Amino acid sequence: MGRPSLATLCAVLFVTFAALSYSLTAARAQGEHAWLHAYDAHGHSVSLGQYRGQVVALTFVGRKTRDVATDINDELAERAQPGRMTVLSVVDLEDVPSFGRHTALDKIAESDRPGLTHVVDGAGRLSQSFRVDPKQRVTILVIDKEGVVRGRFEGEAGLPAALRLIEELTNG
Repeated sequence: MGRPSLATLCAVLFVTFAALSYSLTAARAQGEHAWLHAYDAHGHSVSLGQYRGQVVALTFVGRKTRDVATDINDELAERAQPGRMTVLSVVDLEDVPSFGRHTALDKIAESDRPGLTHVVDGAGRLSQSFRVDPKQRVTILVIDKEGVVRGRFEGEAGLPAALRLIEELTNG
């Protein structure tokens, strides 16, 4: 038994690389949305996988930005279309004292409606993963039907551009 030839080694490397590449592509296609897993204000599990095939507007909201966020979320939710587009509002409750958390959750849960879900548990982790500081300004991420972030918009000034991109992605 001699050493394998250079051609044999290259063939093995090529097959290994192709198999690895395929499994990474398949895993990405199947689990693209898995990075968002949190809980809504009602305690229900929320994952982007639930919205596969839809355009998602993901908004990040902090305590100081809630008033602006309400207007932005309302405007986005008006565009929501069942099965085509939804809004997930990630609300950071980190700075809410524990004695006021239950009241805050009740108020947030009351503002949920078709096309708009408020994500509360896991907000800090999600904000960090997207490098978003919701305490400073509302950030809107527009995610296409395949789970790819297609745009990042800041505050009320970014809303018109976010709405145009959503329109393009839902109608295109």
